Amino acid sequence: MPRPFPQPRAVALLAVAAVLALLALLALPPPRRTPGPPRVTSVRRFDPGATWTAGAAELPLPVGPGTHLAGYGPFRNARGVRDTPMARAAVIGPVALLALDLVEVSPALASAIRQKLGPDTPELFAAATHTHSGPGGTDPNPLAQLLGEGRFDEARLDAFAETAAEAVRRARAAARPASLRLARVARPDLQEERDRCGTPDSTLAVLEAVAIGGEPVATVVVFGAHPTLLPGGERLVSADWPGAAARALEARGGVALVLQGAGGDATVPRARLPKAPGARIEAYGRAFASAVEGALATATPVPPGPSAIATAATALPALDLAPVLGPFHRLPDRLLGPLAPAATTVTAFAIGSALVLCVPGELTGAARRLLPEAPLVVSLCNGDVSYVEAPAQWRAGTGERLALFGEGLAPTLAAAARTALAALPR
Repeated sequence: MPRPFPQPRAVALLAVAAVLALLALLALPPPRRTPGPPRVTSVRRFDPGATWTAGAAELPLPVGPGTHLAGYGPFRNARGVRDTPMARAAVIGPVALLALDLVEVSPALASAIRQKLGPDTPELFAAATHTHSGPGGTDPNPLAQLLGEGRFDEARLDAFAETAAEAVRRARAAARPASLRLARVARPDLQEERDRCGTPDSTLAVLEAVAIGGEPVATVVVFGAHPTLLPGGERLVSADWPGAAARALEARGGVALVLQGAGGDATVPRARLPKAPGARIEAYGRAFASAVEGALATATPVPPGPSAIATAATALPALDLAPVLGPFHRLPDRLLGPLAPAATTVTAFAIGSALVLCVPGELTGAARRLLPEAPLVVSLCNGDVSYVEAPAQWRAGTGERLALFGEGLAPTLAAAARTALAALPR
């Protein structure tokens, strides 16, 4: 016999129950996590001897037409390649720095690079240049895929990890005696406020390794400005302005790594640049390289000295989408919360007297000012939990809306940074 249709009364009761359940979820306060104090997970000390050593190398990341693009949304495939994204590596003393022309370096990608390098390798710090026209698909986290990384591609992750690891191997093999110099200047003319997000941090920091003969080996540059000069509608693979700036600097010699500082609320000023996207990218890249050369004219030497690396782990606050979804955020917070990372790490390292902080998020200027002082603060390093906004801006609704972990994220990462710095041997 055919199954009877549900009675209208039963259907109505089920509908009412579903609505009441939904209203109950919406009415309940969102889940809260109060991170405990950060804990130190590792500390290592190194002695470089009488002189520094440094080596550098670069290799192209394998991409082509049809590659998924990450940065402007989850559903874009490239129709061509404007310029090839690169993996650039610099090994300075005990530290290997990687600049990858990607929107993020996922924890999975950073882990895969370390596995390919094996245990007998320098300490690795992999950071994204944050181009919004680079290849995606390297993050297995579904929330990251939804926010712009696109569908996870294990073969691509493996290929990128091997390319990055090989760049580190070649940089290490090319290491030679070198001197180091450090420069920090304010260059507000190179950036402007993005959207409504406040007061960008205009610090331009440069750490350069120079061979005994005087030629550059590696130039590591940290500055915050969104790499979005190539519009998303172009659908071309490109390293955007960090790639153009690196190429211009490499005309001097050596390999240039252009990394993001506190760029969450900053972008490139366009008023004086050409209108054509390609010409705009190259013009800003040349201007940026000229600014780096100007900064290096004020550089001070970093004498050889004990180096150390310390990492602090911390739990993360709960997901909080209130700035994005307003009063409707509670149900998405509950549904998407389990997909969000629950913990992360912040690493501090001292190359002699040069202190570097490696932060796994996209800092705004206000969030950067909550962190302890260090000559180089690298965003999007060894991971990307989300934008990081200061509590006052987050509560007022005047900051970056995609700070997905709410007002508690910046203080949480700042506490981890202080813990890592305090653990460095003096």
